[in-house]
Amino acid sequence: MFGNFGYIVGEFPHYFVDYVERLDDNPRYSDRISPLTADWSGNLYDFYTRIASRLTADVKTPFALDKEMYRIDDTPVHKAIRECLANTLVHADFYGRRGIVIEKRFRHITFANPGIFRVPLDVAISGGTSDARNDVLFTLFALVEIGEKLGTGLVQLFALWEKNGWPRPELREQFDPERTILTLDYNDAEDATMSSEQENAPQKTENAPQKTENAPQKTENAPQKTENAPQENGKRSPENGKRSPENISKDSFFYI
Repeated sequence: MFGNFGYIVGEFPHYFVDYVERLDDNPRYSDRISPLTADWSGNLYDFYTRIASRLTADVKTPFALDKEMYRIDDTPVHKAIRECLANTLVHADFYGRRGIVIEKRFRHITFANPGIFRVPLDVAISGGTSDARNDVLFTLFALVEIGEKLGTGLVQLFALWEKNGWPRPELREQFDPERTILTLDYNDAEDATMSSEQENAPQKTENAPQKTENAPQKTENAPQKTENAPQENGKRSPENGKRSPENISKDSFFYI
């Protein structure tokens, strides 16, 4: 779990951990973390801490606050992916060939490790049975709150994926060489952040008061200006532009 890569391969000649990130259709990887780079130790614990956040980078986090008004940046999906990573490391057969390989694509992760399950697959998926290949590693990870020795990790994983409507996780074994491969797809970005707390959150009521359709309207029979309104004396009528005979005074006449 600790130490440097050079000392580890002295005990386990086939030991190798490899993280490959491909975020597009280019066959060339976008990023890679392995002991071949000399800027880190190459041990299991450092490998876990380096890639855990990368694996969950495209899992959206809903806005939520805890009791102390700090934002909660973790969801059940984040926890499930991290536990899959821990199980891949602690259940590996380090004497087996090809090492641990984890491939990350957009909302798609493949975990592969040497060795097969020590219990039948259907028993492992149904839960309740824990038979760790490397019990000391399992204990060390559990002490730092990574993983649980309850045998319920796969049960919770399958239930969570079913709850969100995602494709069922694919768990299979290969032989010659022996390998265990777990594939996760979580394509629905909006539901990726769903948690059990959010399901019980109050929802908006459908029977909210609506605006009444019989609201008072403007009356069409509003008083209009009369066309035959009286005109001031001596002023031209707006209709014919002439003075009205009734309003012409005697002084207005002249003789020829």
